[in-house]
Amino acid sequence: LCRSVGALLGRETKAKASHVLLGPTVNLHRQPLGGRHFECFSEDPQLTAALAVAYIQGVQGEDVACCVKHFVANDQENRRSYISAEVSEAALREVYLLPFEAAVKEADCMAMM
Repeated sequence: LCRSVGALLGRETKAKASHVLLGPTVNLHRQPLGGRHFECFSEDPQLTAALAVAYIQGVQGEDVACCVKHFVANDQENRRSYISAEVSEAALREVYLLPFEAAVKEADCMAMM
């Protein structure tokens, strides 16, 4: 289903004479007041990775590049212009980077924001 949605979005992007779709957002839902959660898939990194891979394959199968966003740990709206996210290396590797890694290694994502 997610791959089909991606393919449809790829076709719509081409119809608008664009070459890059700014998405998917693969940040994780970490606190309920997150201002951009409507763009994200899940709080689970493995589910987010699987959905992102299918979405990207659908979009890029229509010859449109995906720009995965917003690079790791950039998911806070409050004071976002000057916040510093302090995350342990273990948490980064085991949780936060997993969807981004899958987007690159499994779906051959063409861009990242």
